[in-house]
Amino acid sequence: MLLQRLHVALLALCLSPVAQHALAQTVLAPELSDAIVAVVGTEPITSFELSRRVQAVAKQNASASGAQLRSQVLEALINERAQAQAATQAGVVVTQADVDAAEQTVAAQNQVSIEGLHQQIELEGLSIVGFRRQLHDQLLVQRIRVREVDNRIDITPADIRQFLQKQAQAQPGPLSLQVAHILVAIPEGAGQSVVATAQALADELAVKAKSGADFAALAREFSGAGDAAQGGDLGLRLVAELPPLFVNAVASLSPGGVSEVVRSGAGLHVVKLLKQQRAAPVMTVEQTRARHILLRAQTKDEQHKAVAALTAMRAQIVAGERDFASVAVDVSQDASAQAGGDLGWARPGMFVPEFEAAMDNLAINAISPPVVSRFGVHLIQTVERARVALSAAEQTVAITNLLREQQAVQRYAAWARGVRARAYVDIRTPLTTQ
Repeated sequence: MLLQRLHVALLALCLSPVAQHALAQTVLAPELSDAIVAVVGTEPITSFELSRRVQAVAKQNASASGAQLRSQVLEALINERAQAQAATQAGVVVTQADVDAAEQTVAAQNQVSIEGLHQQIELEGLSIVGFRRQLHDQLLVQRIRVREVDNRIDITPADIRQFLQKQAQAQPGPLSLQVAHILVAIPEGAGQSVVATAQALADELAVKAKSGADFAALAREFSGAGDAAQGGDLGLRLVAELPPLFVNAVASLSPGGVSEVVRSGAGLHVVKLLKQQRAAPVMTVEQTRARHILLRAQTKDEQHKAVAALTAMRAQIVAGERDFASVAVDVSQDASAQAGGDLGWARPGMFVPEFEAAMDNLAINAISPPVVSRFGVHLIQTVERARVALSAAEQTVAITNLLREQQAVQRYAAWARGVRARAYVDIRTPLTTQ
């Protein structure tokens, strides 16, 4: 799973999956493995490199095979090589220190030391030099993307308003209505003549209201309801909070429209629709309350010792011999120790990626194995989760980030097509042996 970790660490820049699985490599004859299948600029792509990549893709998708797959994989390799060259030509520089830091990130996300990472790479039939070369190229592409794509994106307030309008159309919120009514009361057990008189008054009021008379004034003068003094106005309410009789009476009306006379147990009503609106969609986010035990580790030896110690502590906690919070108080080297390791409620992005990824994968009350991060080694327990609404300011930030990511994907794809079109590419006679 090395490449999956690398994919996260380097911002999903179409990384080569040479390190994603322990590949069952086919032993090729030297002349075949050294054969050049394409040249990008001045750099060759060999048959062995292509075959190794094809095997990795086929292992992920058993239905993918044949000449079409080989052609698609070759095109991906060409694009990667062309983009790295474009970054170099544009003056982007990646130092060995940068590659060292990226390698450390991959190791931390795989919860291994650098030595352990190198062992895994070699077990997968890869070379350390080749792996570091790939890190170097991906850092090049990451930096040119930031400069040529990400830094040129500007999300405006108009973009945010348009997004919200589209969301409201696609996922309309609950409907609220503001209605007013006039009640012509009919006493229980009233005779036909009383009912007829009430009906005549209600009909007359409906005609006047439809003709433009002041509905509130009519309500104050004639309504027998308790809200007559307010002009019969019931205020803005969710549909579920209104009498179904009123909702049905105004269902076909536009704001300002007046209903026909409708009857309830209290008497006869004339209903006016004053306003209708749907609540804007509410964006929510899942927040997590977790706690942890941290042992600081600056050297590789300290890291190994911390992993061993936390593994033993975890076994005791899972067995019920010790309590997570009390262990945190006793041994954790984080400021949260006195609170039993409690980190409070946290939203996405508040913790470093390696910590957050481990926390997000835990069921409630489950305890992670030791997790290596830049701060040391952790045991993590997820205590509870809850989905909460974002405030208006948080929603603006979330929408801005979403729109930036959408535009970045589109613009990066356009930039990559341009790089491919301008690159010198010589595809040699395809080799079918894999």
